Amino acid sequence: MTSIRLMTAALACSLALSTFCGAAAGASSDYRATLVAAAQRLERAAKSKAQVPTMHIPPAPLGGPPRFSPSLDDWLQKSLEGARETKNVKARASELRTIAASLRYIASEAGHAQSSSVTRTDLEAAAKSILAEPAYRVAPTKPAQAPQETIWERILNWIITQFGRLFGGLAQATQSIPVVGKIIGYAIVGAAIVGLVFVGYRIARRLTSRRDNVSANLGDALPINATADDLYSLARDQARSGNAAPAVALLYQAALMLLDRVDRVAYDPSRTPGEYRRLVRRKAQTTADAFDALARLFVAVAFGKVRAGSDDWDHADAAYSGIRRMLTAAEAT
Repeated sequence: MTSIRLMTAALACSLALSTFCGAAAGASSDYRATLVAAAQRLERAAKSKAQVPTMHIPPAPLGGPPRFSPSLDDWLQKSLEGARETKNVKARASELRTIAASLRYIASEAGHAQSSSVTRTDLEAAAKSILAEPAYRVAPTKPAQAPQETIWERILNWIITQFGRLFGGLAQATQSIPVVGKIIGYAIVGAAIVGLVFVGYRIARRLTSRRDNVSANLGDALPINATADDLYSLARDQARSGNAAPAVALLYQAALMLLDRVDRVAYDPSRTPGEYRRLVRRKAQTTADAFDALARLFVAVAFGKVRAGSDDWDHADAAYSGIRRMLTAAEAT
């Protein structure tokens, strides 16, 4: 960035001073002295680490009204403003020295401007050559492309268009024939009522099914001092009465009592079926598969949306019988 500033300022001054032919040599010397004095002031500020000074540079002595194309003072003000924004003292001092070096370079070039044999055409060609370098090129930006519609947006727009055509035709028909408009209006209202009734019916069925799946008996406390055999008898009574869900739950509880009786897994009503399944696999591996089957049936009828039937009871009874047989054999050995 510093080299670009230096080259730009030097080029501007050279272009400006190359046209100065009729001015006195004293004016040019005074202008160079002004640039050198400004550079010295910046160098002193950088050396003493003082604040960035406030200064201005007058226009080049080109004769006639002042011309700012480009203005060296504008460049200086922007450079000083950038230095003021630098908080680090060393970095700010370095920037001030760079600005001072640029001013000294411009002053030296201004001294050679009068005696130089370079014409304005040569300078313009040099300027064009410098500005054509890759460092000064900016790739042209293209306008952003319009967002493409997704497949779902296209489908939605097509549906909206079809509904618009449908109701547009209905509107035209109702305007020309009032009786048809009334009939169509009543049909739409009737369809809306039927739709609401259907939705309400489905919601009621879902709630009723959920209440049926979770029987009130599933949350009853176990009888005090109930054994596995007592619970199994209660389960069979429930099954004979057609209450498959409570029967499955009682079988699951009877299995827990069996595991506790043979000192495999201590009974704890706070444990979840998942915790019991892990304990059984670790402490009673021979019954793990049968207990998994019984636990899955219990979870399905107690917490799921499955309506328990006679088949569920048969599978649960078979699983419990397997658990009891294996635990009895293990207890005998």
